[in-house]
Amino acid sequence: MFDCSFSRRPVATGLGLYGLRVRVTRTGYESRAERDAYDSECTVVPSRVYGRPMSKDHFADDPRTNLERMLAGDLYIADDPEIGRRQQRAMRLAAQYQELYLEDRAKAGPVLEELLAEVGEDVDLRPPLHVDYGSNITIGARTFVNYCLTALDVAAITIGEDCQIGPNVQLLTPTHPVEPEARRDKLEAALPITVGNNVWLGGGAIVCPA
Repeated sequence: MFDCSFSRRPVATGLGLYGLRVRVTRTGYESRAERDAYDSECTVVPSRVYGRPMSKDHFADDPRTNLERMLAGDLYIADDPEIGRRQQRAMRLAAQYQELYLEDRAKAGPVLEELLAEVGEDVDLRPPLHVDYGSNITIGARTFVNYCLTALDVAAITIGEDCQIGPNVQLLTPTHPVEPEARRDKLEAALPITVGNNVWLGGGAIVCPA
């Protein structure tokens, strides 16, 4: 008779994916030595990304997690549980900021400071605000940001002092491979965006990495 148990936490694998650690145990052993001889453990790894097979193991010689690859500015796959947790945190704080801003701008300020890496004095950012993480965004003093800024901050986004950011502006740091197989395997990376001091970005402007 055999029992099969699964670990509660996902296990990082070389495929850039997360599998489950599985332990197969036969019950009714007469001794510990017999148990150790028969018990086995393995990692069940998904061979598909978003429902299709991976073209190859892109991270065979890279022991880092996808979060570590992302933070280093290297290619990664956004399947790391910690990436998901950080994105959920950002969405929660952005929603809280919007709710408080409608009631009292002064009360909303500390939430924005918690969400973003740095917020200068007298910054006015009108919600809604859409970010990936928030923790990679810096806004300089006296900058005004109108409604519906989308700032995908996989890499750093730096907005200088005394800037005017119109409504529906998009600051997009993510990049994707030109090679089709790598792109189909959902690899991505990011490059930083810097907006200097006293810059005006008109409504609807889209800024991508150079």
